[in-house]
Amino acid sequence: LKPLDGSRERGATMPPPKPLALDEAADSGNVHSVTVDEAIAMVEQVAGGDTKVQILDVRSGEEFEGGHVKGSKHVPYEDLLEGSTAEAKTVELLTSLQAARVERLLVFCMYAEAGGVGPGQAVAQSVASLAEAKGVTLEVCILDGGFHAFLNQVHGGRTPAAGLSSLLEGFKAERWCLTPKNGYVERGTVEAMVGLGMEMPVIQEEGDTHTVATVVDAEGTSTRKAGATAPAASGPWGWFCCAAKEDSGQ
Repeated sequence: LKPLDGSRERGATMPPPKPLALDEAADSGNVHSVTVDEAIAMVEQVAGGDTKVQILDVRSGEEFEGGHVKGSKHVPYEDLLEGSTAEAKTVELLTSLQAARVERLLVFCMYAEAGGVGPGQAVAQSVASLAEAKGVTLEVCILDGGFHAFLNQVHGGRTPAAGLSSLLEGFKAERWCLTPKNGYVERGTVEAMVGLGMEMPVIQEEGDTHTVATVVDAEGTSTRKAGATAPAASGPWGWFCCAAKEDSGQ
C-alpha cells in the first residue's frame, strides 16, 4: 500500500513488497496501463452508452459489494485464473466481448502498480494473450493504482463518505477507513496490517464508531489498541482512536 503523497507511514517497518517487474516470460501482449484520469474518461464513455468500452472489476465479491465503479462488470479474478474452469471462463469472457463488439477493456483489482504483477495484471494479460491468439482485436488496459486510486481521486477525501462522485456506486462507508497518508483503505486491509504489528493511523469521520487501528499520544508515541470502541469525534475529522486524547489528558 503506497501513501498517496509518496511518503511512508511512520513506524511501518514492514511495507508490502513491491510487485515483481514484468520480464520477457510475462509477455503482456496488447496490455498497457492507464491513469485514473484516463480511466474516468472510459467510465464516462460507458455511462454515455458507448458499447465499445467495457470496465472489468476482478476484485472479490466482498470487495465489489463495498463499492465499485459505475457500469463495471464483475468477474472475480479467481474465476479467470484458478481452477480447472479458468481457461473456459476466460474464453467465455472474450467471446462475450467479441459479441458485444467491445474494442477497449479496462481491467482493475484493488491495488495495481504499473509494470507489476498482481491479479488484475494477470487477468489483463490472460485476456490479451487469448485475444491475440484467436485473432480478436481488443485493446486491454490495466488501471494503475487499481480501485483504491480511483476511489480516492474521484472522492477527493471529502466528508461525509456518502457524498461520492457519480462515477461510483454501492459505496458502503463501513467497509472503508480514511487514513492520513493513503486516503480510503479497505477496512480489512487496515485490520490485517494492524494485526501484523504495523502502525496505521486512521481518521474518524463524524458519527463513525468503528475501531481498528493505532492510537497516537501527545508525544507522538503510537500504541496499538485494536478492539476498543472510539467515541465520536467532534467536528468532521478526528483521530479514529480518540482514546489517545484521553490517555494524554487532553
